[in-house]
Amino acid sequence: MKKIAALLLALTMVISIVACGGNNETTTETTVTTETTATTAGDNTTTADNTTTAGTTEATTTQAPVTSTVSVEEAGNAVIAKVAELTENMMVPMGMMMEPGYLTGFDNEITGFSECFCFMPMIGTIPFVGYVFRVSDASQADAFVKTLEDNTNMRWNLCTSADTKVVSIHGDLVLYVLCNTENLGANCEADLKGAFEAAVK
Repeated sequence: MKKIAALLLALTMVISIVACGGNNETTTETTVTTETTATTAGDNTTTADNTTTAGTTEATTTQAPVTSTVSVEEAGNAVIAKVAELTENMMVPMGMMMEPGYLTGFDNEITGFSECFCFMPMIGTIPFVGYVFRVSDASQADAFVKTLEDNTNMRWNLCTSADTKVVSIHGDLVLYVLCNTENLGANCEADLKGAFEAAVK
């Protein structure tokens, strides 16, 4: 009887120890879980705040990219018509579609556009060449113009030299013209930009 009582007492003590230990572990796990959750919640809050701040900054400093519904040919033909008007039809550039590569007026290959309409006079000694480019992403238009400017050669024609660059951006369309005020007049930059902008708006 004493042996059974001692055995029961020992078994009760083991169960008590295991039960107490189990409760401590559970408490510890719960605490750790709670701390982790609190930390995670803190991180999420911080991330949410950062995201909100970044979103606000982005909205105030950048505009949504615009895709123009006007074709590069339409925009280019509007500029051609203005050139004809300014020269009283003495110079009427001819237009053609171009692929990425070596383009008149540039020292290196020009890439980074999806479409290009080029227009220039048939007489090669006249320092005039114009382009309407469509870039694949309107947000890259400024960088594309910088590439054009970095590679421009105003004396691509050995006989004469252009003295004016005409640049205008509307969404994903870029007008880029190299010309000479002697042929088109002192206000040619404003005139050609105006023709382009009227066509694409």
